[in-house]
Amino acid sequence: MRFLNESVTWRRLVLFPLAGLILFTIFSFILFPNKIVNATSIIWGQDPVTGDFIVKMGGVVILRVSDSGVLTAATINGTSNAGEISSGQFGSKVGGGNYSFPGNVGIGTTNPSTTLDVVGNIKAANIHPVTATLWPDEFNTLAGSFKYSIANSQIYSGVWESDGLDGASLESKFILKSGTYTLSVLGSSNKTKGKIDWYIDDNLVVTGQDWYSSNPANNVVKTAEVNVNNDGIHTLKGTVNGKNPLSQAYIISLTKIWIK
Repeated sequence: MRFLNESVTWRRLVLFPLAGLILFTIFSFILFPNKIVNATSIIWGQDPVTGDFIVKMGGVVILRVSDSGVLTAATINGTSNAGEISSGQFGSKVGGGNYSFPGNVGIGTTNPSTTLDVVGNIKAANIHPVTATLWPDEFNTLAGSFKYSIANSQIYSGVWESDGLDGASLESKFILKSGTYTLSVLGSSNKTKGKIDWYIDDNLVVTGQDWYSSNPANNVVKTAEVNVNNDGIHTLKGTVNGKNPLSQAYIISLTKIWIK
């Protein structure tokens, strides 16, 4: 019986002060919001200077929330989700993981003007575009000749036109990541147009692209699926190769070429 009484007394001696400490902590936080409450090495409460809610650890502020709802964190290990982040900057220490942003991202600038705005140089182990645009006036002529002709009804108001030689050829360089793409060619067609073959890195990817039409037509786009092997610099070559039996000549008229 004595042991039981001693056990009850011991529990009271421990539990009553502990409960009192918890109640004191809660009421001091409610009644004195300007005072920062201590709990072991973690300190939290209202900053008496700024009025922000802060959390300190080891004397360092690791979390701060302002009256306007701006969250500032020293380091976050793990996953952080927020309904809306209108703007902000990362600190000097950023861990790995996946990040997504609904607006523009700036590196070296706090006012990005496009999807990714980098002020400075970019160094990457493997970075290649997944689209390429080529203009006929930037091509090198390999055979025959090509000249610019004004065509007001055509997009960009003109075409680069071959001299009618069967075998006329031109090529240009482009940078692209390996993969399967759609090669699109913008040009014009009529009864004097021929056929053209397209090569990527000397591999035939489009055979006999026919530009003949019985009636003149501007802004014609012809497409084909092509494969690009390896990442890096590639060569696109076009070579006139024959004509439709109904065509009167081997002329090719091009305005723009793109791969995406």
